[in-house]
Amino acid sequence: MTQTKPNESHINWNASPDDFRMIDLISTIFVAYMKEHGQQIDKFQVQMDMTACHLNGHPLKLLQMLLGSNDALVRDCARICNGIDRSNGRLIIFDKLIYSAD
Repeated sequence: MTQTKPNESHINWNASPDDFRMIDLISTIFVAYMKEHGQQIDKFQVQMDMTACHLNGHPLKLLQMLLGSNDALVRDCARICNGIDRSNGRLIIFDKLIYSAD
């Protein structure tokens, strides 16, 4: 049994089915875009980063991400994947995401 250190935060992974479907589609678009540009990205890691960000202090406008431009979606996904603290699911970047809900 894994125990959490006293100073470590718990990460919420409980996405609604609708949120998970949107995160899955967003991740698919991002991974395909990156592959077209010569970058291999792990879709599961992207899904985890997006879910952690969305549910742990930085909610996203997921539907707007899907309906908006791919350039904005890719920018936000890249910022999240490169700027998330995987120990607590919070972003450590300072500028606002395009599809931030807060």
